[in-house]
Amino acid sequence: MKKICYFNITYRCNESCVFCAANCQANSGKYAHKKLNDLTLGEFTAALDNSSVQRDDEIWISGGEPSLNPDFIAIISAACESSDFVWVSTTASCFTKPHFIAALDGSHNCLFDVRLYADNPAEHDALTVTEGSFEKTVQGIKALLRARASNSNLKYRVGVRLLLSNNTMSALSNTALFALNDLGVDKVSINMLIASSANENAEAFFPMGAAKAELQRLWQESNGDDRLHISGLPLCITPFELALRKMCSCNARPSGPVECIYYDVIKKHEPNKSVLDRSNIGIDSMKGPQCQECDANDNCQGIPQWYWSKYSGVESLAINLLE
Repeated sequence: MKKICYFNITYRCNESCVFCAANCQANSGKYAHKKLNDLTLGEFTAALDNSSVQRDDEIWISGGEPSLNPDFIAIISAACESSDFVWVSTTASCFTKPHFIAALDGSHNCLFDVRLYADNPAEHDALTVTEGSFEKTVQGIKALLRARASNSNLKYRVGVRLLLSNNTMSALSNTALFALNDLGVDKVSINMLIASSANENAEAFFPMGAAKAELQRLWQESNGDDRLHISGLPLCITPFELALRKMCSCNARPSGPVECIYYDVIKKHEPNKSVLDRSNIGIDSMKGPQCQECDANDNCQGIPQWYWSKYSGVESLAINLLE
């Protein structure tokens, strides 16, 4: 059975994003009293061994900000030795430091997926609640791309991950275009937010009708750039060509169940395990009557549960079928 191993290697972070679900979990009443130590290289490699990770399995590394873990580069190296698919979520601010760039070599065949919330420094910094975070993130992305351009041995990819939320909606298109055209990254992915009390407090939930209009504008203004990707978004709000690409991508993946293993620094020695259908990974979703009638029903992850309670009786989107 194919496996996806998700590692939260630290809860420390150099930003304080208003909609951070990880921070919300770490500071919950259940865990707030605990000292959340970083996952060590030894614990990481032991987890890979215990999970019998194969080359075609996936390893996802996140936090917090994973680069604050002192074993960050070594952990990425170990991950790339074990899997052909290694994903690293980061602010990229660490790569403004020369020794981080110098530590990368041809073995680091991974995707650095960088969190960016706006193309405007003030807007981005307001959402990270960290002054200067936009500049550090952008300079980190540029440093990664410069290093790769000057060294043909470097094989990593650089992406930008955009969170679709009420807070980021107005800047979504401009931010994606900035990442694609000004920065020249390899990939821009648009991701659904994870439901949490932090998102509730930040009023991050949004009507699908507004999201659909903004995604359509992005698609048109990018001229259908093939570096655009979606993750966890219902296909009914996605531009048709992009939705079709997503459906083809799903069909190209191995069929059958996937074992998901979540290693968290809160419960290092008791990883959460579940077996899921690949189409349901990554979103707490459900499907209403309109979804059942949709031609994309078999490929779509559905609509987040928070939408049905907050907006389904308010707006007339009615989960339009793909045409």
